[in-house]
Amino acid sequence: MTLVVVWHEPESDLIWCLADSRVVGKGGGSLTDSAPKILPVDVACSRVDGPPSSPFLKMQLGFAYAGSSLPALSTHGFATACLLNLMRSGPVVDPPDLQLVHNWISRIAESYVRDIAACFEFLFFGFCPSTARYRAFHFCAKEIGQSLSIASCERRLSNRQEIIAIGSGAPKFQRRFDELVGEGDSFKTTSRLPRAVVEEMIRDPSRPDVGGDVQIAYANRAGLQRLQSVVPISPRSPFPRITFLGQDIQDFGQIGTFFIGMPGLA
Repeated sequence: MTLVVVWHEPESDLIWCLADSRVVGKGGGSLTDSAPKILPVDVACSRVDGPPSSPFLKMQLGFAYAGSSLPALSTHGFATACLLNLMRSGPVVDPPDLQLVHNWISRIAESYVRDIAACFEFLFFGFCPSTARYRAFHFCAKEIGQSLSIASCERRLSNRQEIIAIGSGAPKFQRRFDELVGEGDSFKTTSRLPRAVVEEMIRDPSRPDVGGDVQIAYANRAGLQRLQSVVPISPRSPFPRITFLGQDIQDFGQIGTFFIGMPGLA
């Protein structure tokens, strides 16, 4: 399946999200090590009698999945296309509660799971204007024997010690994270522990379901920002290694006079 982790960092007013980038086929082999698993969900609310190009509210949330990529990406594509076109009659009101948005996306997800006969789970997260706080929600579809189990709920976001982890790598991640909480990572820091554990699992050849590269994003009140991964400069190396989903964006060249200026995190 994969590994996705989310946690709230109150002191920086952010939700962080990490994932690996490997997609595994039915035979257990890697189909790609460069799959995007952390995706933005844009929401735009307009009035029926107002100009369609001028919504009275825009917000951007995060969607991160584990499991089968076909129903996951289909759910994301369907939901995003629709949520950009939310409309109502009457006066401007508060935006829909994120619980309602999650419930709606979950119904789409269940439809694709049943249609494609493939299971996945996702985390939906971000700042909720209607409650003025950060929230995270979890949808999970899995087979139990001959039955399909569907579960959907809100997950608690408290502090960096409460990590929400999903995917086949979640149990090992949680065990390793709990081991390191008291002592820190190799640099004796605790703020980067989730990333250190994810990177450690990606490097572990005994886990073919978790691999590729670490993908990083954070959500704040403005929306979702995905980041390049910056590997610090090694001895005698003049430049750090900077990648997105395991690939060097600069290898694809510029777009006319424009270059990709995505921020990175070391």
